[in-house]
Amino acid sequence: MNYNKTSSKNSIEKLEYLKEDDSKTPFFYDEENGNDVCNNKKETSSKSSITQPYLNESFSFSSDSNSVYNTPSLKLKESPKSNSEKDLLTIDAPFEKTSFEMQRLSCLEKSKISWEKEACFFSDGIRIIDYVLAYEDERFNAESDIENEQVIIMDEKETGREYGSIKKTKAVKRRIFQENLIALGLDIEEMPSHFYSSNKIIFVLIHAPFHVLCKQAEILKLKMPIIHSEEVNQVNFFDGWLDTWLIKKFRTTMKPELERRFEIKPKFRSPFIEERIECFENCHDPDNFFPRAERSRLVYDLLLRTKYNSEESSKCQIGIERMISRGIYYDAFPLHEPLRINKIILSTKETLDKSKKQLNINETTDRELLYKYWASLYSFWRLQPLDLIKRYFGTKIGIYFAWLGYYTKSLIWPSMIGLIIVLIAVSTSINDIPSNDVCSSDGIGEKVYLCPTCEKYCNFQKLRNNCVYAKLTYIFDNYYTVIFAVVMCLWGTLFLEGWKRFHSEIAYKWGMLDFEVEDETMRPDFQSKIKTKRINPVSKEEEPWLPRKEKLFRWFCSGMTVLFFICLVIAFAVGVIIYRVSFTFSLYGSDNEFYRNNAIIITSLLAGFINVCFIMILNRCYNWLAFKLTVWECPRTQTDFDNSYALKVFLFQFVNYYTSLFYIAFFKGRFNSVPNALDKTNDDTESTFRPSLEQCDPSGCMVELVIQLGTIMIGKQMFTAIIERLLPKFYIWFASLKNKSAKKKPNGIIPNKVNPQKEDKVMNQCDLDYSLNQVHKQYLFDEYLEMVIQFGFVTLFVTAFPLAPMFALLNNFIEVRIDAQKFICTFRRPMPAHAKNIGVWEGILSGISYTAVLVNACIIAFTSDFIPKLYYLFFKSNGDLQGYMDYSLSYFDATLVSNSTIYNDVNICRFRGFYRPTCKFMEKFPKITTYKIEECSDDYNVNDDWWKMMVMRCAFVLIFEHFVFALKVLIAYIIPDIPTKIVYQIQRERHLSRKAMLNQHDFNFNKKKKRLYQKLEKLKNTVNASNITNENKSKKSSVNYFKKSHPEMSKEVETLLVANQPFGVPQPENLSYCTNIVIPDVLETEHLPGEVHNRRISINIMRLLISMILPIWKKKEKIAKYNQERLEKIKSLKNEVEKALEDNYKICQILDGVDYQKLKELLLNGHVTPIDVLNYYQNKAILANEDVNCVCEFIEKSKEIAIYLTSKYNNYEERKKLPLYGIPVSIKECEQVAGCRNTLGYAYNLDNISNKDGSVMNVLIKAGAIPFVTTNVPQSLLSFSCSNPIYGVTRNPHKLTHTPGGSSGGEGALIAKDGSIIGIGGDVGGSIRIPAAYTGICGIKPSHLRFCSYPSAGSVPGRPLINASAGPMSKHVDGLIDICRIFFNASKEDIIRNVDPYTVPVPWDEEQFQSKNKVIKVGMYTYDGFFECLPAVKRAVEEAGDYLRQMKDENGKEKYSVKLFYPPNIPEAFGAFLKAVSVDGGEYLINNFKNDIILPEYKKILFLLNLPIWLRKVAAFLIKPFSYRYSLIATSVPTSTGDLRKTYEFIEKYRYKFVEQMKEEDIDVLLLPPNGTHAMPHDKPLEMIPVISYTGIFNLLDFGAGVVTTSKVNENDIANLETYKINDRYNNIAKNIGKDGFGLPLGVQVAAPPFKEETVLRVMKDIETMLHSKFPKFKPDFSQFGGITIRWYVGMYSRLNITNIEQGLQMIMDRSCVQFLREIDNPKDKKAPFIEFEDNTSCYVNDFNFKGDKKLMKKPYKLKIERGCNSKPGCIAKKVLFYMGMPPTIRRKDRNKYIKLDLKNVSKCYRKEFDILKKADLYKTGYDYSSLGHISPFYRGLFGQRTYSIKNSNNMWYLLNAGQEYGPSFTDYKWLFNRFCTKQCPNKLKCQNGGFQNFEGCSYCDCPNGYKGDCCDEIDDGQNCDMEKNMVATKENRTLTFFGIKLCYIQIKAKRGKKIKLSVSNGRLPSYNPCFEMQALTIKHKKDKSLTGLSLCTFVDHLHLTSEDETVLIQYKGESKNNMVKVSFMESGC
Repeated sequence: MNYNKTSSKNSIEKLEYLKEDDSKTPFFYDEENGNDVCNNKKETSSKSSITQPYLNESFSFSSDSNSVYNTPSLKLKESPKSNSEKDLLTIDAPFEKTSFEMQRLSCLEKSKISWEKEACFFSDGIRIIDYVLAYEDERFNAESDIENEQVIIMDEKETGREYGSIKKTKAVKRRIFQENLIALGLDIEEMPSHFYSSNKIIFVLIHAPFHVLCKQAEILKLKMPIIHSEEVNQVNFFDGWLDTWLIKKFRTTMKPELERRFEIKPKFRSPFIEERIECFENCHDPDNFFPRAERSRLVYDLLLRTKYNSEESSKCQIGIERMISRGIYYDAFPLHEPLRINKIILSTKETLDKSKKQLNINETTDRELLYKYWASLYSFWRLQPLDLIKRYFGTKIGIYFAWLGYYTKSLIWPSMIGLIIVLIAVSTSINDIPSNDVCSSDGIGEKVYLCPTCEKYCNFQKLRNNCVYAKLTYIFDNYYTVIFAVVMCLWGTLFLEGWKRFHSEIAYKWGMLDFEVEDETMRPDFQSKIKTKRINPVSKEEEPWLPRKEKLFRWFCSGMTVLFFICLVIAFAVGVIIYRVSFTFSLYGSDNEFYRNNAIIITSLLAGFINVCFIMILNRCYNWLAFKLTVWECPRTQTDFDNSYALKVFLFQFVNYYTSLFYIAFFKGRFNSVPNALDKTNDDTESTFRPSLEQCDPSGCMVELVIQLGTIMIGKQMFTAIIERLLPKFYIWFASLKNKSAKKKPNGIIPNKVNPQKEDKVMNQCDLDYSLNQVHKQYLFDEYLEMVIQFGFVTLFVTAFPLAPMFALLNNFIEVRIDAQKFICTFRRPMPAHAKNIGVWEGILSGISYTAVLVNACIIAFTSDFIPKLYYLFFKSNGDLQGYMDYSLSYFDATLVSNSTIYNDVNICRFRGFYRPTCKFMEKFPKITTYKIEECSDDYNVNDDWWKMMVMRCAFVLIFEHFVFALKVLIAYIIPDIPTKIVYQIQRERHLSRKAMLNQHDFNFNKKKKRLYQKLEKLKNTVNASNITNENKSKKSSVNYFKKSHPEMSKEVETLLVANQPFGVPQPENLSYCTNIVIPDVLETEHLPGEVHNRRISINIMRLLISMILPIWKKKEKIAKYNQERLEKIKSLKNEVEKALEDNYKICQILDGVDYQKLKELLLNGHVTPIDVLNYYQNKAILANEDVNCVCEFIEKSKEIAIYLTSKYNNYEERKKLPLYGIPVSIKECEQVAGCRNTLGYAYNLDNISNKDGSVMNVLIKAGAIPFVTTNVPQSLLSFSCSNPIYGVTRNPHKLTHTPGGSSGGEGALIAKDGSIIGIGGDVGGSIRIPAAYTGICGIKPSHLRFCSYPSAGSVPGRPLINASAGPMSKHVDGLIDICRIFFNASKEDIIRNVDPYTVPVPWDEEQFQSKNKVIKVGMYTYDGFFECLPAVKRAVEEAGDYLRQMKDENGKEKYSVKLFYPPNIPEAFGAFLKAVSVDGGEYLINNFKNDIILPEYKKILFLLNLPIWLRKVAAFLIKPFSYRYSLIATSVPTSTGDLRKTYEFIEKYRYKFVEQMKEEDIDVLLLPPNGTHAMPHDKPLEMIPVISYTGIFNLLDFGAGVVTTSKVNENDIANLETYKINDRYNNIAKNIGKDGFGLPLGVQVAAPPFKEETVLRVMKDIETMLHSKFPKFKPDFSQFGGITIRWYVGMYSRLNITNIEQGLQMIMDRSCVQFLREIDNPKDKKAPFIEFEDNTSCYVNDFNFKGDKKLMKKPYKLKIERGCNSKPGCIAKKVLFYMGMPPTIRRKDRNKYIKLDLKNVSKCYRKEFDILKKADLYKTGYDYSSLGHISPFYRGLFGQRTYSIKNSNNMWYLLNAGQEYGPSFTDYKWLFNRFCTKQCPNKLKCQNGGFQNFEGCSYCDCPNGYKGDCCDEIDDGQNCDMEKNMVATKENRTLTFFGIKLCYIQIKAKRGKKIKLSVSNGRLPSYNPCFEMQALTIKHKKDKSLTGLSLCTFVDHLHLTSEDETVLIQYKGESKNNMVKVSFMESGC
């Protein structure tokens, strides 16, 4: 309600301060006006008055009762000041005794009113006190005036100026405020306190006359009971039985007289209307019409909205709350009723003695009744008098105690069940087998020793020491707790449903059931602070309104603050965990055996106590902050305020109270290191057992969880109860103490509490109430929060602590009475507020109830031993748990533990977990365990039982939560929220409401009819109905006039005149006047009986869920059936083509490895037929599909086409007429192919089968091609991944974990896998070019409409500017040229014109393609201004630019001119591209996905599309400072048709701007990256949308653009990632993609303006040609210089990864003169050297059959590759090196100098593999531990034991490097050079530091890692290294600290003949296993620097070694900011 607006006379007009008006009735009465001020007792009921303090006396003023809104006049007099200040007037101080005041004092003496007898009334004893204000009178202590301001105001009447030029004092503001209250009609008296020193505290007593209350009640729409009420008592059996079980009907007998006082009968209620006051109860008793609580609430609302400043501009100076916060008033409160109980009432001894007698119930006040029958602790068994509580305190407090009582009673059954379960567990614990095994003297507890739990001080412990823990574990962790968990989860729902029913009853009874937001007035703080206004759409009135943006901003800031403090709580929790670790460590090191044995229990208890302390401290701080944040948010209503505040504090408290419990339940002990975490000493012995300290007892963590939960829950409840009980009384005692000390001082003043017990004066009720504690604003919040947190303890962790409900019940019995005592005895009476229900707490309780299901399920599954015991019981035992404890403990070799001081004879210790023992342990103790020798694991891997139990755990959680959730939903569905009785009552009200509305019109008409009959009666004496003559015309005219003026009465008048009726006044119809009160609808929807209504709602919900889920199930079933049929067809086709190829086996030899041009030649010459080619490529496509899943369907008519071509075209000339004769072509699935599906990846399109061919098919068939297969696409075609719910995920042939791109990813994967020679794709944002770049092929996107594609299906139809363009894809550019030439030329032919007339008829331009004698200008860029490419992608573009610059024509002239180009405004253009793509805001996609199976990667983008535009804009605005790209993508949809038009306009202008810039810079084509990255993992594309800016821009420009593959990612590209800048998450993801990119293809993109595709293809062809000439596939033949060429072959049916073979061979060729030549056909002449690679199905192949001599290369050799080696190029390279004669390193002649074999760990049958190869030539190379030929130390080891060790302890760390298969080491390359390449360079070059002469240049050396220069005499520079490259070692120890991302090379030199001692510590390095050069830290400390240095990765500490000479080279490579290591060095002896 807007109080600043004038309304009718029936409403309060204004609450603003009204200006002074002399014309109004004077406010003061005196003798001069003839009024006797003493005779005012009879007039007080109708006259307003104010009493001002004067010492200990009082005087009063009166005003005219008829002028309710009169503004009081201020009696002013001129201040005796100078002339300059004569305009300033001062208030005539009322403290000077005037004659008027003296008369008022004499009147008070006559009245002799007793404040004790009339405690709650004015001094007249008649007017009740509705509210009390208290303030400090500054007049008695001038020095205490805080503001020290002058009491100055301006006289408006004389000066004409308003108040406010000078700031007023508190006294003036109080005066203005009280005058405004009087103007509203309130009566006011002021009374000094009788019990404060110097009478400083003044009470302002406020009384609201009845007519003011009526107006206020009407404004606030107060619902009052009406006279016409009835009660419906129809209750069915279901309701009665249900309410009994829901513990709502627990009653106690009560005396009848108490029953009448306590109970309120249900009444019909209606909003109060003053005109209908006679319809309401007690309408004839104004004093009792409004209850005391409602009177106070109505008055308080006026106090909230009254201004205390007269200035119009001071809008915020409104309301009593602000005045209290400013100190103008101390407090405002309604008075308590007197309490005559000797233990509580603050009175004299005399009064106390009198009050000891028993009070009559009828004479007692409500407060006294509540104290005796409710607040007393002895009444804990009594029923709460809820109606009386509501009547005294209001509905808000009433609902709280109703909920608290119901919750407490609901805990009875869970408490009993939990106690019974614990008692059963205690009684049966003696029969628990596992705990008995631990505790008994003859069990495993006495025999088994537990491993130490810390590094120092800890010793072995007997398992028996944990006996108490084991027994406690059984008591709280048994099978009964699972049942109890289900019961408690269901109890939570029963409790909430029962509360809803109970609440509906009391809410209906109290008139709160239909209390809605629109009925709730806005907060005054909201009214005063919010300046903006708008029209309320409901009330149509102007009111304050907080704009949405500002509201969101406040919510965001508030949320961030809350999040910070939540993180702070988590930090405290982490601190407690750290304390636990450190304190446990100290207890284990104690000399006290008790501390050592009980370290965990002691630590748990203390940690729980500390946690409680932290909780209580943070609780106080955060509550204050949450309140301030909520005030700053400025909610509209008090309900919104309470809900917001509650949510903040609950989130904090949830983390505050539950963090430690969640840690213990789910995290503690989960991340312990297994016993292989061992320290190593310098003599290579394991010394110390080091598992984490934070681990659980062998019996589990349940007992610790019980201890923590019990400590927090019980400790919190006890602390809270003590505080609530004692703290208020302490405050009163402390105030009393202060009062005593103040009275001893002169002029002592006490501003707050008093102790009146020893005063001589009688204390009034104001003093009594003021002596109580003040009620804060959120007085119920702490009470609700305490109970909700307790509810969380009871439900969330009840599995661990079944006694939690019992402790909660005991606490709540006391809590109800303590809270009652607080409100009754120790706190002032709170303002009686309204509340519909418990507010946001109901939703929080429901959330906790559902969360409890999952938490308890996880506790049972993962924290308790329920699942392991169950598994052991069913699968490992004979039906009991005998031996379970032994089964649950793992084994460890105790002899490796060196810190034991007690049990020195222990050989085996145990630890908790299911781990495999080590192989050494198995050999040492072969009969101890049940494991087989082959099941050992040196890495302590978990055993098979652990995995099986993990499956059972997960299955249990799923089954448990689904089962319990289903039961909870069923219970909530069955139980109606509203009882049937209340539903019928509501229906009855609605019926009466409708009836009243129908009769309302008749009622109003009858009232008017009565008035008109009264007018007609006046005509009775002048009109004679029987004799109307002409002379009576004047009278008749008056009747006619009456009829005209009242047409509705004309019929009655006619009847009266004509029928000669007696003229009388009929009475209105006998209508029930009070039934015309309009009863509003209680609920917005039509209510049926409760169970029927809820059941119908639930059925509708179930139908909705089924309608959503069932179609998905059906689609999945349909897809599975289709795929089964499809795979059967493919299998059948495979058998058919394999048979055909077997019959004609030469076809495979001919076609293997041929390119497009060669295939054309073979077909035209008739060497192969179209049928042969089709069979071959169908077979290749099937094989490719098995690897990468790229095929959708094989086109059935392809065979018919092949047969037709074979039979029809018999000679060369006829075949030549068909440009694509016999060429097999694959087609993207979205193209229209008769008989094939067009699904676009949507499951709902599975039945969408094309019935005819599209234009693409027609052109291909006419050109002689054979379309034979359709390929996979992503769902919706709008992703550059390739997966959909029908065909699954297509994989990249180069790396199966990566995507081939999209949407033509299936085409790219098939062509790259040689399954097709050429294909047709589609491109809308890079869908051809990205797959081409990702899979290493070529592709081109022509300009739109130049390449026919109609009627192909597009991703989003209806995009006029961004359309899909079909285009070719092939391994070679020649294929693209042919396809484009054919399609472009066909654009004029009927074959296209008849199908797609809109195809642009632009034929192939051969002249443009040739471009002879023309230099093509190329503009190159590697950064578009939106997304920075990876270094590898940049390198590919820069290299291509260099190739073009070097290209010459036939005359030796340059063919290309390359320069940099800077594209204009790509970010804005890319945003326009995204808007144009999502032309409808994503609606089309959302609708498609609604009916489809949604893949996980699409859920994020769909979530974004479903967000409202405004929310996306807000998010984009907030994110923009951190990530411009995120912001752009978030708002990349058009918001309106106007926005879309602007987008189109921008695109048109941008197109011309781009082309104009190219013209100005004279650029023909552009050279740029095809994508921001290379191929990425399958789940990344939709997270990396910005990378397509390089391709999408040319769809927007409609340029022709193509991609050609140039190279692959190498090691340098990965190393250069260190310089890659990370600006946001996109760059971070890209960098991680780059790290995993080794060997992936790289390409470049060429683009040109529309219809310049010929130029694009020419540039692509030249790049391809230049690459082959610049870097030929195979190196020149160096055989004449000693080099060698090795031919190799892979069979056509081989499953070997040819790409990996090529990479492995390339590794050897990179730095040697050896070349490898692949034979496509299996040659008959297998002249050596020749390798035939064969795949081996076994997992292991013996590499040591190679003898290390040259004889092997003199004959053909079949090299077998096993499965593990097939995926590793380095492994393949190793086998080839062995074939070439390089000996395995450990079989070298000199191996005994470096390693020591331990052949006892090798089986006898394998020992020959370790024999020395005496004939093997080492070619002057040293022993390299990191050579590719060096085996792992565990090779052939029995049970994982080492087969060799390193002799020199200085080199023992090389064991970390042995067995690497990354690639050849520098020593391996040196061996190759010395073996094959020495004749290449006749002039020898002396290379330093172990380098060797480069075989190509011969003028420089190949250098080891870390060295450079022609002679390897310089140190490499590194990257981002800020350290000196050369350092000197001295006798002083120096330390180098490397950290962060950098690459450094440091050479350290000592004096000649000296050595260098090095120490490595604090190493946190990149993780690799094994470690190799260029990965982390490498130290070249050997004399031969060509040998691989010691490479260290991961964590390194306490490593010491000494160099072999005076020089050491250190290389550091950091990959993250967290990497660091310290290297110390100093000079050592010789």
